[in-house]
Parts: sequence; structure tokens; C-alpha cells
Amino acid sequence: MGRIMMRKISIFFLAIFLMLGFVACGKSESIKLSIESVATVEVGTSVVLEPTIEGGSAEDIEWSTENAALATVSGGVVTGVAPGTVKITAKLGEVSAVCEVTVKAAVTISMDPVSKQMVEGNTAKLIAVIAGSDKAAEWSSGNTDIATVDDEGTVTAIKAGTVRITATVEGKSAYCDITVLGVSVALDKTEMTLYLGVSEGQLTASVENAAAEDVVWTTGDAKIATVDDAGTVTAVAEGTTTVTASVAGKSAVCNLTVLLPTVQLEEKATVYMTKSIRLTADIGECGGAVVWTSKNTDVATIASDGTVTPVKVGTATIEASIGAVKDTLELTVKAVPVLSLNHTEFCLDKGGVTDSNSVQLVLTADGMEAENVGWSSDNTAVVGVSNGNVQAAGAGTATISADFNGFSATCKITVKDYTGYTLVRTANQFDKALHPKGTNTVTENIVLGNDIDMGGKCLSYNPYNLNATIDGNGYSVSNFIVGNASLRDFVDWDEWSNLSKGLFWDILAGGTIKNIAFTDVTAYFAGNCGVLAIKNLGTIENVYMEVELNNRGWATEKVGGLVGTQAQGIIRNCIVIASAYTKAEMEAKTLAELGTATAAGAFCEGYDGDDVPDGGRRSQGLLVGRLDGGKVEHCYAASVDSDPTIDIFAGNLFGTKFNQGTDCALKTKEELKQSALYEGWNREIWRIENGSLPGLKNDGKAAPAIVEFLEFNDLFTDNQAHVTAVVNREEAIVYESKDTSVATVAADGTITAKKPGKVKIIASAAGTSAEIEIEIPFVFDDVSERRIKEEERLALGYEVLDPDAEIVWTVDDENKAMIEDGILVGKGEGAFVVTVVVNGKTVKLTCLTAYKVKILLNLQQADLYEGDTVTLEAEVENADASSVAWYSSNEGVATVKNGVVTAVASGTAEITAMVDGKTAVCIVTVKKVPQFSLDADYKILDMAELVSAKTFTLTVTNQGEGALPAIVWTSSDDSVATVENGVVTAVSAGRAIIRATADGAFKECIVSVKNYEGYIAVSDAAGFKAIKNDCTARYVLTRDISLNGEHLSSLGVLSGILDGNGHTVSDFILGAKNLDEWLSLKEYSWEQKLWQGLFSDITGGTVKNIALKGVTAFFSNNCGVVAASNFGTIENVLIEVSLYNRGWATANVGGIAGVNGSYEGNTGTIRNCIVVASSKTNEEMAAWIKQETGKDDAKRGFCEGYDGDDLPNDGKRSQGILVGRMDGGATAENCFAVSVDSDPNLDIFGGNLFGTNSTPSNACALTTTENLAGTDIYGNTWDRTIWKFEEGCLPALRN
Repeated sequence: MGRIMMRKISIFFLAIFLMLGFVACGKSESIKLSIESVATVEVGTSVVLEPTIEGGSAEDIEWSTENAALATVSGGVVTGVAPGTVKITAKLGEVSAVCEVTVKAAVTISMDPVSKQMVEGNTAKLIAVIAGSDKAAEWSSGNTDIATVDDEGTVTAIKAGTVRITATVEGKSAYCDITVLGVSVALDKTEMTLYLGVSEGQLTASVENAAAEDVVWTTGDAKIATVDDAGTVTAVAEGTTTVTASVAGKSAVCNLTVLLPTVQLEEKATVYMTKSIRLTADIGECGGAVVWTSKNTDVATIASDGTVTPVKVGTATIEASIGAVKDTLELTVKAVPVLSLNHTEFCLDKGGVTDSNSVQLVLTADGMEAENVGWSSDNTAVVGVSNGNVQAAGAGTATISADFNGFSATCKITVKDYTGYTLVRTANQFDKALHPKGTNTVTENIVLGNDIDMGGKCLSYNPYNLNATIDGNGYSVSNFIVGNASLRDFVDWDEWSNLSKGLFWDILAGGTIKNIAFTDVTAYFAGNCGVLAIKNLGTIENVYMEVELNNRGWATEKVGGLVGTQAQGIIRNCIVIASAYTKAEMEAKTLAELGTATAAGAFCEGYDGDDVPDGGRRSQGLLVGRLDGGKVEHCYAASVDSDPTIDIFAGNLFGTKFNQGTDCALKTKEELKQSALYEGWNREIWRIENGSLPGLKNDGKAAPAIVEFLEFNDLFTDNQAHVTAVVNREEAIVYESKDTSVATVAADGTITAKKPGKVKIIASAAGTSAEIEIEIPFVFDDVSERRIKEEERLALGYEVLDPDAEIVWTVDDENKAMIEDGILVGKGEGAFVVTVVVNGKTVKLTCLTAYKVKILLNLQQADLYEGDTVTLEAEVENADASSVAWYSSNEGVATVKNGVVTAVASGTAEITAMVDGKTAVCIVTVKKVPQFSLDADYKILDMAELVSAKTFTLTVTNQGEGALPAIVWTSSDDSVATVENGVVTAVSAGRAIIRATADGAFKECIVSVKNYEGYIAVSDAAGFKAIKNDCTARYVLTRDISLNGEHLSSLGVLSGILDGNGHTVSDFILGAKNLDEWLSLKEYSWEQKLWQGLFSDITGGTVKNIALKGVTAFFSNNCGVVAASNFGTIENVLIEVSLYNRGWATANVGGIAGVNGSYEGNTGTIRNCIVVASSKTNEEMAAWIKQETGKDDAKRGFCEGYDGDDLPNDGKRSQGILVGRMDGGATAENCFAVSVDSDPNLDIFGGNLFGTNSTPSNACALTTTENLAGTDIYGNTWDRTIWKFEEGCLPALRN
């Protein structure tokens, strides 16, 4: 069997093999393949051979080259390698095809030159160098209006400009960029005037892109003027013509005028005896020789050069002529004049900083302004002078001479050179100059223009170095602090710590302080301090200082009046007058200023006793703390303390000397007044008088009124910026905008931008003003408060000064918003700021707030039973809550309307609330409601087991389909009642709710636990009536009781308790025993009083939790259903009564009590009571009386009630459905009454709740039976464990 199977398998595979073979053979025979027979490709380029195939696939073709050195092939793509011919073979199975490919060298073309300049009108030959082709290049011009090119590459320049010339061969191109330069010619003059026979003119031609020698000169009229090849013009005759210079077709023209010569003299001239003058004639531009003649040689003669020599005082005529043209003047010869200049001394500043750099001198002769004055300077390096105008040239002194006809007067000029200096006149300017922004080195030279009071400011803003000159110009800087900013800081400073402060950190080698006084200076120093600097490496000269020196402690060092350390440089011609405090003085000062007296370690050290530590005074000196190097020359210091023994800085000029000062000494203040000390000091700088302290000289100028702007920050925020100006006087500053269409300025300097632009802001005060120009690059259209919602796009409107400005937009918090090109996109929440940088200037917008719309549900999930509802409340932020839309994902499970979800059927649904695209979801799971009931919903238990047992069992009945889930029992108050497996046990008096829960569904039973210990149980009519036997006891009803129509006389005065326990006492009569007795009562008798009710009085007693129904009340004076008078408590009482009141003259009649008042310390309270009263109309009463008694007695028997016009004038006399009379102090709370008469107009007791109300009631109302049958009128003050309220039913008491 196995061999047979193997044989079958072998035969099967043999058959398969033969079939495949036949198929293969058939396929080979059906393949057809062809490609292009010839092709051409350049070296470095490729050509694709496209095969034509039948019966096969191109993917199976095998490609080959016979010579890869000439060409390669891959996938039919042939790439040229080297010039030659090669065969490319395509083979598909047994079929092949061949293409003969010719590989050609690559064609290239280049241009010589590649760029060229040409002059318009010229030609140039371009060369195209071609390789790989024998074809000629084709030439073209990119703009034939500028240049053309012919077939040979010859370029002709047409007009100025640039153009590209292109040579092309076999698709390859080369280029030459041609720049054509224009030819121009211009003359140095376009107008010329010549005087005939006197002058000739010269013209010069300037040419561009042409040779000057190629210029051709011509005149328009050779009879008037000629011109030679050099441009020299010769006048021929009077008239006008033109002179033209031409080159390369371009020309320039000069208009020529030929005039006759002229001569003109001044009308008059004056010469003084002993002097001579030279006269000149105005001959215009003719340049001819003048001939002079005196017509009165006895008065004056004149030489050929015009020099006049006076002979005697008088008048002469002088003549000047050129040929036939002449003019004359009248010459006056005067006696020697008396001369005077308007200034004999004057100061100038070459730089024009502190003073003018020029002055106009005026010479008078004989009291009249002199004419033809000759002015000169004996030192033109200092000043020059022209026509009396003296101009500063350099620092120094010079004498100006005014020469008048050989006579002269002089003026001494002193010049200072503050070129490059900044003039400082105010404290603000001085402070800014010493503390520049952006650098810690002062490099700007300053000069004072007047004395400056710093106002007590501290000027120690280290670290600042001085590498410039401060020139006081003889003025002073006063009233400032250096070192610690205040006495408080000084006292608190660590006496062992360096302070390192002064006006400057270091005075560098290039720094100078000179010609300045520092007065009223207070120095609070520790280590490394000096008034002027910590260290000097520069120059300090001609400095006068008065300073109060306070040094922190003996342990500090390098502390000096001028500088802490003199390292190099020079200090010369300086004076320091220092003062300090004794310990007692320092204690008094600190007590007065700081409230605490301190001296030790805080006074000026200064050691005025033997308390100098062994270490000495550690480099502390009045001039210099430590003298390391440089020079100190001709300097003095003095101590001027109240205690002459105080040893300021140990009395040293120099604390430590490693170098010697020259001519320096410690003096007294009196000794400083000796002028002999200052020999060699510059008296031009110093004012030195014997007997007086020396001082620096200045010109005595007071500071003018100066208004200056403090530095303006051009940052505009919300289209506003602020500018502040100050004035150096007590004057108000007024701001003004010169263009309110661009910006306005408020009185406080607030600038409000209106539109982009430049505007000048003027600050004026004291008759002077300052001006600042402000550029507003950018203005927002709206700067009011704006809010942007998440994902909202808000375009910020704006105007920009420069339409091409680079504007960069940013926000300070990209978590709140993003911005691009002025378009805001809200992202988050909170205020944010938009910053716009416009060409480097910044503006801001701060009135923006981003917000998110949020919606949150009060529930995220809810478990409901079928038919249940739950109200979802959506808390919405930043949106209109009324626009919230509600959706259910499955209305077969739950529906929703305005947030109220109604469970329909078991399942799960998503309830979605949506507003402005934002959603919140609550997952609602609906279950089938377990259907079950309890056998009781209210139960009373009695701890005394008088009215009921202490325990009972609640039974659950399954009312649904299927098994009931396990019941879980709970009590709302285990201290009142407990429950276990339905068994409820009383614990203490109170109320508890027993709940039976089955899978979320529940039923409840209200359990009221009483404790009637000591009470008397009342279970029948007899027991009820027996209460009258002891009205002080406590009674409780155990069941409803009917009195079967019996008349019930008052039970007495109740001081005990009647607790109805929710039961009813019904069907009884109060008041008169019957209708006959009631009719027998006197209708109008005030004296006849029944004092009837369930009780005549309640005095301190309580009636509660009881219903009185089917009550007939035949009342007259002082009656009420519960009590005639209540001075106790009536609560939770329900009364249904037919009320008959005897007449209008009766009083104190009510449905509950006749009187509710106070008696012997007991106050009446009525709360939570309901009275439903009825009566009869006159007709009904007549019929009833007739029926009952056979009498016709309606008028005397109706209920009063007056339903006609028969109401007496004095009203209804304390008759009310609830209470007849409310006395002061008594209360009635939460009570309702209703009239249920057949005649709605019947006025039971006058329609009043209270006949007379002397005290306010709370929440009491006359209502209708419909309202009583509702649930809305009963508030939280009504106890639901006592009362039972159901919609559509009158209220009832629970029992």
C-alpha cells in the first residue's frame, strides 16, 4: 500500500515539472524587445532608453554597456563618461536589443570680459569663448535702450544705465554686465559781469566721462565778447551774450553781461586833527585806477592812494575819478576827539558755557558812536575782534584796542575755555552729572554757573569714579551729606566695618576737582572714606571745604577730610575747616534727633580723653587718611570744635604718611585769616584779604530761574506717560502741549497720546521755560478695560507713526493670551500686559483681562430610581447662566429640562450642560425603584407606657416584582429611638425618623416618643369631664372622645396640662346650654358675662396637641372655645366650630380664647393653631330657630354676623375668630382662621382674627379652606410629627 502511494506521488510531481517546462518554453518564444538604435549624450549628462516590450516586464530587463569608460547604464539610464561611441544592450530572457550611443564632449561658453564700463556713444568688442561646439554664439541685449550688440559681439553704449549682454550657443549662455556712464559738462559760473576796458573773466568747465581738452568754447556774439580755448572771456562792447562750453554733444552756458565802469564815494567823511585817513571809492567790480583830488587843500590834502591829511578844522570837497566817471564827498576836519568804550573789562567763555563767547564793544567819540573804528587784539590766541565784536579764541587775558582816526581806547578781556563742559546750575543737574546712568565713571566735564544748595541730600552713590574735570568756577556746593545717608544709619553702622564712600569712589588719573568750595558738609564716615573720594589718583586743587566730620570708630582707617587715600596725582592749594562733636554733644544730638542718647562708638573719634586704644588712630587725617604717593602741596586744615581739646582725627593732617606733604600745616581758624600763608596762590582764583578767611573768586552771578525736565522715559502705558519738570524756585510749573491733536498734558505732567507723531511739551515757571520733544510712535485706539475670552480673537486697533516700522508684539504671560500682528487670542485667565516694540521704542497696554467660560454642575453623578427627579444646578463663570443648554445622551433613560433630570427607565445617561461651547457632564444611573411599604408612617411611644408601649415592630410589605433587596434600618436620632430589624424601641422623649432603605429606595415612619410619667390617662367622655375635679393635674388622651352633643360647662381654671396626644374631642356645646338659653340672654347686656369655654381660664397651664371638632358655641361676653381667658399656653390645637355670638354689645369673644393676656406673672401664648368657623345668615338662623323652638326670633338670634346695615355705631367690641382681645405682652404665632359660611359676605366677628390687638402677632392670617388644604402656608415652625399636612386635605393632628 505504501509503495503504491509513493508511486502516485512521484507521477504527480513529474507531471507538474513537465507542465512548468512547457509553459517556460512557450513564454520565451513570445517575448519581444526593442529600444532606440542610436542615441546621443554629453559627458556628465544622462539619457533614458525607453524599451518596447511584449510578453515581459521592464523590471526583468538586464542592461549592460560594452565600455563603462565611455558610458554607464542602470535601469535604462545611460550616463556619458568620456567622448566616444559605445553599445548599450538590453536583455530580457533570451531576447536582447542594442543601442549605439555617441558620447559627446560638453558644450561650454564663457564671456570676456564679464563686466565693463562704457561711456555713452562708445563701442566695445566682447569675446565669447566656446568649447565643445563649432556653432557661432547668438548675441542679445537685455535693454537696447541702454546698449545694443551686433552678431559679432560689438556693444554700442546708448545712454546711462546697466544692461546684461548675453551670448548663447546650444542652450548654454554667458554674460557681460555693461555699465554705461553718461557724459556731462558744467561751468563754474552761470552768470558773469565784465567792465569794459577794465577787467576780463575766467570760466572753468568741469566734465564727466570726457577729456577736458576736448571742450570747445564759443560766444553767442563775438561783437560783445570773445573767449579763448582756456575759457578766458574778454569784453568787447557793452551788451549781453552767452559763453558756451561743449563736449561729446553736451554743453553748458554762462550768461555774460558787459558794463561800463563806475565810481562812487560816501557822501561824507570825517578826519581828526593830527591824524590821517585813507578814503576808498566804490568802483564796483571794474578794478580801474582812481584819481583823487582835494578841492580845498587849505583844509585837507589827499594823496594818490586816497590818504587824507588834515590842515585845519573845516570842510573840504574830495573828488575821485576813473576816466570821465567821477564822484565827490564832503570831508569834515575835526579837533582831537574824547573816546570811551562801553566796557573796560569783560569775561568770556570760549565754549559759551558759563558766559557768552563774544561781546560787542562800542566806541564813542565826543559822546557819539564812532564810525570807522579800527579794532585789534594784542593776543589773538585769546580773543579776536571785528567791528567791535570780540570773539573768544582761547583761555587767557588780552587787551582789545579801539582805534579811531589814530586815537584809541582799550578793554581787558578775560577768557575761560569751558568747551565741551556741561554747565551746572541746579542741585538736580549736579546730582545727575555726578551719577550718570549706564556707567559708573563720570567722563563728562562740568562747570558750575552759580552757587548750588543740595538741600541736605546724600551724595554718596558709590561706586562712581571721576575721569573728567569738575570746575567750580569759583562757586560753592553746599548743604549735603556724604558717607552714611543719615545720623540713624551712622549710629547703627558697625564701627569695625568699612563704609567706603565719598562723592566718588576713585578720582582717576584723568580726573580733576578744582576751583570749588564745599560748605555745610556733613560727613558720616567709617573706614575708606573721604568727602571727595575714597582714593585720589588725579588732581585736586583750589578746593575750599567746611565739613562736620563724624568718624565711626577708632578701628576704621583711611579716612580723610578730602580723600581717604592719596595714591598718586596731586592735591594743592586746598583748605579744610573741620568740626566735630564731643561725646556730650553727640549724646545731646542723638537724643534730639533719634530719641536715644548715644556717644560711645558713634562720636567723631575725636578721643577727648585717654581712651585711645593702643592701636592708634589707624590712618585718619583732616586732609588725607593715608598718604601713599603723589603730592600734597600748599594745603591747610583747621579744627573748630566747641571743645578745643577734642582731637579730631588725632589732630593729624595725614593719618599715615609714606610720603611728605609740602608746605602743609594744621592751623587754627584765626591763623587761616593771615594772608601771608597764601604766597604764590593764584589771586585770579582766590580772594585773599588779611584778617578774613580766604575764598574763591567768582563773577557773583545768582542762579537765574531755571526750569528743567527730569529724565523722561518714553515708555507709554495705556497711551499715557509722565514727564516731570522742576524749577529752582518756589514757583508753580505749568505744562503745555504745542499740538494737542498729538498729545495733551495734564497739570501733573501726565501725557495722553492722541495720535502718533512728535509733540513739544513746554514747562513754564517764573517767566522761563523748558522744552522737550516727545515722539509718540504708536497709539492704541482703545485703552478702556477689555476682556477676552479663551480662544476669542480680538484685533487691537492702533495707529503707528512709521508705516514701515518694525513692530514686535508680546504679552507678559502667554498662558493667558497670545498675540501676533496685533491680533490677541485668549488662552487663560487673569490680567495681562501687551508690550509693543516699535522701532526699538516700547509701548504697553495694561487694561486687558483674559477669562475662561466655565461651567460646573453641582453633581457629577446621580443615582436615581425610575420616576425620580433631581435638579442639576449649573454654576457658570463669564457667561450668561440663562443661556445654558441641557442635553441627555439617552432620553429613554433620563430626560432633562432646565436642569431638572427625570429618571425614565433603568440605564445610564450623560446629562450635559453647555454654554458658549463649554460643557459639564453628570452621569445619571437610573435603577428600578424597589416597591415596598411600611405598616405605619407615624407612631407614638410612651416611656411611661401610659398611652402606648415603649416598643413596636415595623413590618415591610413587598409591593413590586421579584425579591425585595435587603432592608437597612436606621434612626435619625438613636438618643430618642433605636431600631433593629424593624423593632423600634423608645429611649427618651423626643422625635426620631425610622427609615427602611432598600437599594436606595426608602420609606419612613415618624416616631414620637413621649414620657407621660405622672400623667392621667383619659380614654372616654367621663374621664374627660372629670378633669374639672383637678385642673392642676396633667392629662393625656389615649383615644378620640365624642361627647355626643352634650353641653360642656367650663372645666375650671387650668394650671396643669391637657395633652391631646393628637386625639379629638368632638360633638359638644359650649356657652349657653342650648338654643333656648342662648336666646334668653340679653342681646345688649355688657354686664351679662358667660365666662365660658373648655376652661374658664388657663393660668400657667397648657392645652396642646388636641382637635376640638363639632363644637357648637352659644357665646356672649368673655367666651372662647379653649378658654375664656388665656394666661398660659395653647399650641397645636385644631378647632372646627359653629360660632354664635349674642350681640354687638358683647366683648372679649374669640374662636380660641376670649382674652389672651397676662395675669399674676403668667403670659398667654397661642401658637400653631387653626380655627375653622361657620355661622348662619339671618334667614338661615330664622329658619333654624323656627325649626328648633317654633319661635320667630331671627333678629335676636343671628350670629352677629351683621350682614346688612344694622351694625351699631360703636363697632364689634373685641370679637375675633382667633382671639377676642389681645393684651400687651401676650403673643399669637403661626395661627390661621377661616370662615366657611354659605354667605361669603357674612361678617363673622367682623372678619377679624383679633377683635382688639394691643400686641403684634407673628405670621397669623385669615385664609380660606382651599389654602388650609394646601401645604404652602405651613412653614418650618409647624411640627410635622404633630401635624399631618397633605395637599388637598385639611390639616390634621397625628395620633
